[in-house]
Amino acid sequence: MRNQNLLENYLTICCTNLKKNKRIITFLKNQGIYENYIFENFCIGYSNGMLIDLVGENEELKKKLAEIEIIKSGKEMFKNYITIPIFNENKAFINIIGYNIYPKVKTGSFLLMMSEYSTSHF
Repeated sequence: MRNQNLLENYLTICCTNLKKNKRIITFLKNQGIYENYIFENFCIGYSNGMLIDLVGENEELKKKLAEIEIIKSGKEMFKNYITIPIFNENKAFINIIGYNIYPKVKTGSFLLMMSEYSTSHF
């Protein structure tokens, strides 16, 4: 599976997670993001940290996820983060940013650097 497809599948999982999590939807609405078209058109998601369980014993998939730093040190990089895909002018997925919903945690936000497959903190 190509890295691009892997990231798109991850975003789909996060988007599904958000739809199932009323607490995170309420959080976003309190932040002023309440229109359904925003959730649907921009594929905003939520990482519930269950990716490792979904992958199970598939070591090849774990390795690929580690290469693109979705999994780092055996943990999901965007766990408990709101995921926001970044699209180009042709609506092709080019990157992902994660927003930490727990501001007291000092990890901040992550931007996955697609060209280098490394993460930036800001």
